[in-house]
Amino acid sequence: MAVSGSLVAPPGAAMKWLYIGGHAGYWLFAVGGVLLAAALSSEGGAASDGAAFASMVPLMGLVFLLVALVAAMVWLYKGWESVPGQMRYTDAGRWITPGQAVGYSFIPFYNLYWIFVANLGLCEAINRTLVAQGKQPRAPKGLAIAACVSQLVPYCNLLVGPILWAVYMFMVDGARKEMLSQPG
Repeated sequence: MAVSGSLVAPPGAAMKWLYIGGHAGYWLFAVGGVLLAAALSSEGGAASDGAAFASMVPLMGLVFLLVALVAAMVWLYKGWESVPGQMRYTDAGRWITPGQAVGYSFIPFYNLYWIFVANLGLCEAINRTLVAQGKQPRAPKGLAIAACVSQLVPYCNLLVGPILWAVYMFMVDGARKEMLSQPG
């Protein structure tokens, strides 16, 4: 007897937690390192060696940002992979494979356009699949647009962007979970 798909998280769903953890680690090291460096440098004298080390601590935050980037790319790949093959196209008619969704994100300048295509297209494909299954579309296209725009605005991409992307990931995973669930 098959277990209902509604009880199982969609493939790659844990990546959103790794994404959140990556950004949390970045902020912990970035802010903590700056505060530590400021505290040690204000003491002067022999503590200045400690201040030099403490000024390197924010660089450790970059490792966490890299973890968040990898988690986001794995999540995007798994998101497209969970859409049935015949539904993997945007409303504009562009067919997208999971590998394209991730790979084109690394092409300089083109990625500024592609971030919209890959994420809006994912919402469109999930919604199209839900409608074909007789369910209500619920993947958040508006939130996808807001998250993509926030990624392009300096400082906003580190302050507001991660929050929008995390909410987007949770909402899309909810739609994916419903899409993958067995009726009845």
